[in-house]
Amino acid sequence: MRLSSRYGRRWPEVARHGVGRADLLQPVHPGSDVLGVEVIHAIREEMALSLDDLVLRRLDIGSAGSPGADVLRHCSMLAAAEWGWEPSRAEQAVRDLEHWYAKRTGSSPDPKGPRR
Repeated sequence: MRLSSRYGRRWPEVARHGVGRADLLQPVHPGSDVLGVEVIHAIREEMALSLDDLVLRRLDIGSAGSPGADVLRHCSMLAAAEWGWEPSRAEQAVRDLEHWYAKRTGSSPDPKGPRR
């Protein structure tokens, strides 16, 4: 089980965020191992304050490179509900992080913004 291997004895604390929300017990995207409960846990218990904080530090799914626009978008949508963000702010956070990745790798971000 992913939660027990990542969080050890604390895994029930993380899993409890999925009570009544089976969707949060699933990966945030088919291309990712990170579960929705981990996103919620990082925000509520580890005080993640931004999408880059969430992806690069709390969940560590983007520190070695971009996990992809779809993964970023799904994390951002879950986080937006917690942070009270409007959808436009969540999309801007994805674009900003994609731009950061592009600068870091020397490539150009998609000028049309994140792919849908």
